[in-house]
Amino acid sequence: MLDISGVWAFVIGLSLFLYGMKQLEFSIQEVSGPTFRRFLRASTSHRIIGVINGALATAVLQSSSLVLMITIAFAGAGILQLSNALGIVLGANLGTTMTGWLVSLIGFKIDLDQWIYPLTAFGLLGFTMTTRPGRRKECLRLILGVGFFLWGLSLMKTSLEAEVISESLKSVVAFGPGAVFFLGFLVTAILHSSSAMMTIVLAAVHSEVLPLELALFVVIGAELGTTMTALVAGFQGGAVKKRVGLAHFIYNLATSLVALLIVYPALSFLDANDIPIQPIFQVTIFHTGINALGILFFFPLLGPFEKLLGRFFLKDQNGHAKYIRFVPLEITDAALSAALNESKAYLASVRSYQQTLAGGDFSKSDDMYLSLKLYQEEIIEYLINLRSQAPAQIERTRVSSLLDIMSLLGEATKAIKDISHNVKEFSQDGSEVMTEVYQAIWKNYELFFLDSENENLSQLSEIAFAKAKNDEFIFKAARSHQFIEGQTVSLLNLNRELHLSLKSTQEALLKIEKEA
Repeated sequence: MLDISGVWAFVIGLSLFLYGMKQLEFSIQEVSGPTFRRFLRASTSHRIIGVINGALATAVLQSSSLVLMITIAFAGAGILQLSNALGIVLGANLGTTMTGWLVSLIGFKIDLDQWIYPLTAFGLLGFTMTTRPGRRKECLRLILGVGFFLWGLSLMKTSLEAEVISESLKSVVAFGPGAVFFLGFLVTAILHSSSAMMTIVLAAVHSEVLPLELALFVVIGAELGTTMTALVAGFQGGAVKKRVGLAHFIYNLATSLVALLIVYPALSFLDANDIPIQPIFQVTIFHTGINALGILFFFPLLGPFEKLLGRFFLKDQNGHAKYIRFVPLEITDAALSAALNESKAYLASVRSYQQTLAGGDFSKSDDMYLSLKLYQEEIIEYLINLRSQAPAQIERTRVSSLLDIMSLLGEATKAIKDISHNVKEFSQDGSEVMTEVYQAIWKNYELFFLDSENENLSQLSEIAFAKAKNDEFIFKAARSHQFIEGQTVSLLNLNRELHLSLKSTQEALLKIEKEA
């Protein structure tokens, strides 16, 4: 009877390894808090900083997929320029090789059983008994993650020596380099972890189940398979996010092709020089080397590469939002930045609506107002969901401030909409007196409505003075009995609503500047 206990041991080991990595990843994120994301955001200063930060962040988090997902979110939120995001992509590929070094240097050099049970027991007991969330609980989660990580590695090492697994691997190996390359690609794409695939390869090489030559082909397949996570995430987003996902795929594809070309020359060099390096280290060095070569080749070409990517995905999907639509709420920093950028974009749309109607163009006023309402609803819904998702009070406070901004801009839009018929009536009135009064009102506000840079709009006292000046002009005309019944009230209402629209817009502008 076929003993499949080795298969189950391998599956359990792989599951524990992946779970341990997930706990490590989560705990480091929580312990580092906003510091980690500020660390990535610092990559906006220069491309080479992006490469370094991408490598360091991935080495610490042990997850290139996570770093790339956050990078894609930041790019979609307008925090990262495409060129800097590409730098992080390059660095993340190098940083992910750290797992191979840790496994090679520690996983096969120490007695894991001495560490597995104490770490797992202490971490699991402490994490379970600590009910209060905070840094202490996350540190215990980190210890638990290390315990599961080592436990999974130990089980995979042991299970690969089982006859059923070794024979299964040998049957795949018999099909040659193409089969194991595809195996590396497929398993990595399914697991969403090149680190897990690399660990399996190293364990198989250490157990002498997988020859060195074919192990390198599995590593190359994993290099391409790891692009699937970022590619799928990117293509669910806007144009910038699609470009980052495509860039990651192109970079890894090019790196994989170069790696395929140098596999046999590298093996020949090792054989000819009889270099005394253990096979597991040869695999790790190869993995690091092809990513380092990729950076050396691609980094000088990032400028032209960015321009080339700019030709793809010229239009985003239909919708009003430009930044928030594809930024996940879970990445709070990116979501807040996207919402702030969206508020700025909405402010620009409101200003365009004000200027259009104040200038006397009513041909598209209803369509513009409806579009603004839908746009506003989209942003407010996102902010409400973000507030319920935000973990920290300071983040919820920022969301509330952004909601206040949207409320003020909504008032500004509604004020203009409510008097659009008055503006149309007065601007097209045939009487000389009405034309003179309307033009005087418009002239006092013109400086604020047509201020495309919003420089004069921030002067609240000047806006209030313009309202008082217009009221006085209307009263003066009314005292001369120059209006027909009802026109005085309509003009005063017009002046009040124009002032309210500008005042609300001005308050929103100041809040946006404060948030920025």
